[in-house]
Amino acid sequence: MKEFFDQLRDEAERQQLPQPSELRARSDRRVARRGAAGAFSLAVVMAGGFIAARPLFHEPSTTAEDVVSSSPATAVPEIAVPNVVGLSRNEATAVLQQQGFKVHVMTASPPPSGSPEAGKVRQQDPMSAKRIPSETTVTIWVDPSVPACADKYPKALLSVTLFVNTEVEICYANNDPLDTTEPLPAPCPTPLDSEALVEDRRGFYGTFTERIPGSGPAPTMLYQTISRYKGTGAKDYLTELARDVGRCQPVMRGGFRLTYSMATQAQQEKLGDQSLLINVEYHRLERPEGGFLQTSDFLISVVRTGLNVIVVYDKGWEANPSKRETVIDTARDILRRLTASPSPAR
Repeated sequence: MKEFFDQLRDEAERQQLPQPSELRARSDRRVARRGAAGAFSLAVVMAGGFIAARPLFHEPSTTAEDVVSSSPATAVPEIAVPNVVGLSRNEATAVLQQQGFKVHVMTASPPPSGSPEAGKVRQQDPMSAKRIPSETTVTIWVDPSVPACADKYPKALLSVTLFVNTEVEICYANNDPLDTTEPLPAPCPTPLDSEALVEDRRGFYGTFTERIPGSGPAPTMLYQTISRYKGTGAKDYLTELARDVGRCQPVMRGGFRLTYSMATQAQQEKLGDQSLLINVEYHRLERPEGGFLQTSDFLISVVRTGLNVIVVYDKGWEANPSKRETVIDTARDILRRLTASPSPAR
């Protein structure tokens, strides 16, 4: 190998080719780039309760773009790129243009986890402190503005402490029939009459951990909802829900066919004043790729205590349902917290 690089050095001196040390550096950079491109991270992407994997080292996908050019400069010096992450779009554009850079604005896709800062720069390329010619284009990714939830519920009667996991709050106004992530069971396309008696409603979804025999801990997703009713609304809800499960045909949501049925008697468990355990079958209308199941069954635990109704809706993970104990134990935990609260509204 030494003789090989010696020959290269002699040839480089004659023909002004890159020196062996430069070739080694280029090779090292290629290896490092391959190593970085191979890193992956899991991102929660809800689609009917199914989770997908997303590469960690890639530029955010975009839905819109805009190019803002600075005034032409007479000189092209190399200067350090300022850090504009966290600034608003207008602030970041102004800072970069003051340095003579052109600005390429992109709208970032939703982040893998957490809540985006609407209108703020999440990422930039080149990174800050890198020295580049002042007329170079700097790309910034801006988080989109998220519209406020249009829920009619005051969310004043139900404390966040009543829930087991509060990663993301549910917006019930966003119950799009083209989406498969329905927050509450809807066996029929028409709303229940008891909806008119809802006094307050609040819910959260998040990732839970359950232990799978032979494979250790595994993540899963559950939706949790508490609804406070007036009058006979809570009793009416369970009566109407059980009726619709037995009488309605399968419903289409997104690319799935949802079929509701009551869980077997052996699966049922008495909780609170009244409870139901419902099974919903998600069947993909198209053949799935990547090893996903075409048909999966998820459990929904519905528990009434006084004027309150608890709904724990299993969404699973990568088309695999949660264990029955995970769903039941979560409903039981919320029931314990609710009945122990100062004003359980019984």
